[in-house]
Amino acid sequence: MRIRRKKTVLEQAADYVEAALDTAVEKAGPILAEARDQAGPAIADARSKAAPLLAQSAAIASERAAAAVELAADKAATGRDLAAAKAAELRGQPKKKHRLRKLLVFSGLAALLG
Repeated sequence: MRIRRKKTVLEQAADYVEAALDTAVEKAGPILAEARDQAGPAIADARSKAAPLLAQSAAIASERAAAAVELAADKAATGRDLAAAKAAELRGQPKKKHRLRKLLVFSGLAALLG
């Protein structure tokens, strides 16, 4: 014969929890099904009301994103130009002098005055 040992408190609690869980599942099953049936139309109504608002929000967001991209591209181009000018200045490379263009402009003005 085997000697029986008492169940520990943890084992007793596990048995109690299993029994309580089984009872809860039996009682909650029909209640959950009923709640799901009642919530179905409300969810469908909420989706139908939210669809136009989501479409409108998406359109506004895309417009603002396009404007932000354009602004960022403009700022990046400006920054690139400023960085190139500053780099040329630091290297000691002077800006290009357009002597031929100046000659043509002044000779054109002299010809007009003459």
